[in-house]
Amino acid sequence: ITAAASRGTSQVLTMNGWNVRYDFKLAVFAEFRQEMDVAQRHYESALEELFGPEGNLEHTPSWSTRWQEARLLCDVIAFRVLRCQIWRGMTSGTAESWFNYKERMRDLIDRRGKGTDNSYSWEAWEARWAKMMAQLIEMADLPVFKSVDLSDPEEQAAPLTIYAPAEKLYSTMERMMPFHLLHHPGYWWRLACKHLVARKRKAEAIPQEDRTLPSETTAAQLASRTRTYDTYMVPQPHEEAPLSGHSTYDYLLDLQSQTERVESIMSNRGQMRAVHQVKIDLAREFYKAERYDEVLQTLQPVWENMIWRREKWFDLAVEVLELIYDSAEKTGNIKLQAESAWELTYEPLKSQKTVDISQCLSSTDSNNERMHVLLDTQSRVCPVTITFSFLSGAGFVGDTAACQVAVVYNASAQKNDLTLSELRVHFNTNIKSLVINHSDNVSQSLSTELRVEEEHDPAHPMAKGLLTDANLTFKPGQLRVFNLTIPLRDPDSFGATGASTILKASGATLEHVLSRPTDISSSNWWLQSEDKLLRKQVPRAEPNTIQVLPKPPKVQLRITNLKEQYFTGEKVALNIQILNEEAEEVNASVHAEGQDNAEVGLKLAWKDNNNEANDMDLTNLQIGKIMANESKSHMLEFKAPLQLSEYTLRLEVNYRLASDPETPVTKTLESVIPFVSPFEANYDFGPRLHLGAYPDYFSLPHISEDDNEQSKPARGISQRWCLTSRVVSFSTEPLLVEATRLVVNRVTSNAVCEVEDSSEPQKVSRTMALKDMMDVPHILAVRKLTLEDRRPSALELSLAVTWRRQDASDDDTTTTMLAVPSMTIPSAEPRVLCTASIPSNTEDEPVTVSYTLENPSMHFLTFNLTMEANELFAFSGSKHRAVSLTPMSRVQVDYRLLVYPVEEDALTERHGQKGHWVGPALRVVDAYFQKTLRVLDAGDSVQSDDRGGVGIWIPK
Repeated sequence: ITAAASRGTSQVLTMNGWNVRYDFKLAVFAEFRQEMDVAQRHYESALEELFGPEGNLEHTPSWSTRWQEARLLCDVIAFRVLRCQIWRGMTSGTAESWFNYKERMRDLIDRRGKGTDNSYSWEAWEARWAKMMAQLIEMADLPVFKSVDLSDPEEQAAPLTIYAPAEKLYSTMERMMPFHLLHHPGYWWRLACKHLVARKRKAEAIPQEDRTLPSETTAAQLASRTRTYDTYMVPQPHEEAPLSGHSTYDYLLDLQSQTERVESIMSNRGQMRAVHQVKIDLAREFYKAERYDEVLQTLQPVWENMIWRREKWFDLAVEVLELIYDSAEKTGNIKLQAESAWELTYEPLKSQKTVDISQCLSSTDSNNERMHVLLDTQSRVCPVTITFSFLSGAGFVGDTAACQVAVVYNASAQKNDLTLSELRVHFNTNIKSLVINHSDNVSQSLSTELRVEEEHDPAHPMAKGLLTDANLTFKPGQLRVFNLTIPLRDPDSFGATGASTILKASGATLEHVLSRPTDISSSNWWLQSEDKLLRKQVPRAEPNTIQVLPKPPKVQLRITNLKEQYFTGEKVALNIQILNEEAEEVNASVHAEGQDNAEVGLKLAWKDNNNEANDMDLTNLQIGKIMANESKSHMLEFKAPLQLSEYTLRLEVNYRLASDPETPVTKTLESVIPFVSPFEANYDFGPRLHLGAYPDYFSLPHISEDDNEQSKPARGISQRWCLTSRVVSFSTEPLLVEATRLVVNRVTSNAVCEVEDSSEPQKVSRTMALKDMMDVPHILAVRKLTLEDRRPSALELSLAVTWRRQDASDDDTTTTMLAVPSMTIPSAEPRVLCTASIPSNTEDEPVTVSYTLENPSMHFLTFNLTMEANELFAFSGSKHRAVSLTPMSRVQVDYRLLVYPVEEDALTERHGQKGHWVGPALRVVDAYFQKTLRVLDAGDSVQSDDRGGVGIWIPK
């Protein structure tokens, strides 16, 4: 039971009101407990009670203060619903609830209120509703909208989040509306700015009779005003837009602060178009309020980096330029006025303003310092288009190149003529620029032929400029071309890198730089035909570039004695001939260099270099003057590398003509010289019989422990080995082999090795043609350091072949080292060596075959010998016998063979002599281990066969 209301107390609540109150109370308590889902449910229930058919908003008159209070309560509850949804992470639900509540409130005001079409109150409510949403998202600090530092390279790679991804409930929808996605705060601040500007427009549209003060207004007008205007949380019409004085609400202050918020948030996300748009809106309002300094302060950053200029959205760019021009004119900022006037002259902007750039530059104070305005095409548009083209894509040093400068004044027909003071074209060579100065004495024709003069800079003697004069007065929309020729000095890519237009007035100079080569590149070449210009296509990708080639040299280089092959380690001498086929005297020098693929150079030297003692670089030779048709020869010497390789010999003659000493001319000759090995070899390594005595087992030498290891003599068993080298020539021309020598590079530490007769190389004196083969035997004497050492020994050898070319002198020899594979001396084991003594008459005299059984071990050994019968010979000796060997001993067993004559067709040839082979088969078996020893060939007339036996060469 509720007591009746008395005067001055709160009114009695209806059942609907009690429900609203109860749900609101439960929602506040649930929110305090952080049960946001429960709080949201109660808030939404209270909101439905207010908007329902029995709610206060439907039954309370709109002119009642209770209706306004109900609206305020609805806004509070709706905002709390948004806060609960943000807390729960329902980003898409928040955006939809915000939009639905706005539409629901619009429908309510249109039905029961005073309408929203021309209501500044509704625009103020929409701006406030968007501002509340922006502040709510900022305070929630959602991770998805984390700010990004564009100056950090790591954060630049991260994607910028414009809106939060859709929730799972919304992502299944086939078609999502934009308001189902929650955007970042900058979007809502921008929306607030939009409605704030609309509020100002609708306030300015209030009729004058509704702006008067209530004291000056009749009661009927006041009643009509009350019925017409909605003043929910906004001033009355006469306070919102008074006839005199300022409004109680500062639109510009609020709009400026909100614009700054938009700029701060959207700039970090790269949304510069939106930032520029809101700043233009703010500048318009400043301009209407005649606050011109604020206009320039707002628009100057936009103007400096305007995206619309680069993307050619000229309908937006022209508004910025006109606002800057007018504001600069009002504030007396001559520099900004001149810069904006220069851009407004550009015809595609389609500006309706009448601007005169010359008048702007002349309006500066003469007492002040002369002003220089510097512009660039990367940040400003230029009404003057300059293109530069070469007619040809290539030219030679010393010649001239035809080129053309085309200038178009891109201005509307209403604009005045433009007279440039200078026009510059910049180059990338020592010719720094082409300067065309204005002259009234030259005719103003569509196509003008110019003659250039060279200008030298005293500060930079190598830097040059080209000067000429022309009439640089252009009519709006006029195309004029200037034809000229440029001298080509250095061999390189010669191109135009940019251009400049310079406009001078009494108090200032304006220079606009076209800084990129693409700004002045054009594939058109213009030809004059009567009173018009015809276009011709230049078929090149870079028409503003010409490739300057070295002047075709007439000084010839020749190598007169170049051979087909050069060999490793050889001393090479090349005769270089320089022939002057120019029509006049030249002053020349020659440079030589040789490199392989790994950029390893040859040590080259000129034989007749007079500065050899003082010049560390022997590859340069100063030749001096060479008369016309005269030739000079010089010898270039170097030693070939020791490895197989291929070098490129590069000879370069630099000379200057006597008539043109400033232009260098170069002649280059490249020759590929492969260095190959003149010989290759394969090797046979086998034992030979050592004729020296074996050590006596019963009288071994005594070795003291105090003896130095390095001074101990070799006391082991001596062995002889033969290395037969089969040397093959791979030279295309005959080579004279003088001598060969076997070099011992390294022996394992348990043996010593010497080459017999190694004091002098073996004299050969043999001429070897291509693919000729030569057998070169060398005898090695190997001895172990101790008798007890049973280990194998390794030998590393090299074969040195001394040779020379047939046309070389006797002293001009070269030694080529051929690598020999590592040879292994086997461990000390018993072995059988076979030698033969061949008589001069093998038909009547027997051949003596000796078998030497060696026992280098410390054991007593017994061998069973069996000589098998053979149909090719008869033999004298034991057919079966046993031989016992003491440790460190050897025994020789001889057989005499009488060889039967053979047919002529059975004879073969060996070393130029006919004969045949017989193979005595002696089996040597260890009596204890029953191991058969292989018979090894150890003489010149003995050779092992593939079946494990030996053959004896019987000459005819």
